[in-house]
Amino acid sequence: KATLSGPVLLTGVDLSGLQTLKDEDLARLADCTTLRDLQLHNTSLTGACLTHLQRLTSLNRLNVAYLPVENKHLTSL
Repeated sequence: KATLSGPVLLTGVDLSGLQTLKDEDLARLADCTTLRDLQLHNTSLTGACLTHLQRLTSLNRLNVAYLPVENKHLTSL
């Protein structure tokens, strides 16, 4: 059985295609400040989920294709 010791530094997460996600689920990623790539396309999320990503200052690739995202949602990033 493998275990992790010390902090885990995520650099990429692919949640694409998950239709059971809720906007508030993304709050769990708020402390993953090393996250650089986040794939959210074709999920059940809405543009409101983007408020949970404000602290992800290392994020340089965000895929929200096929999500109902408007300009007002992007201002939180």
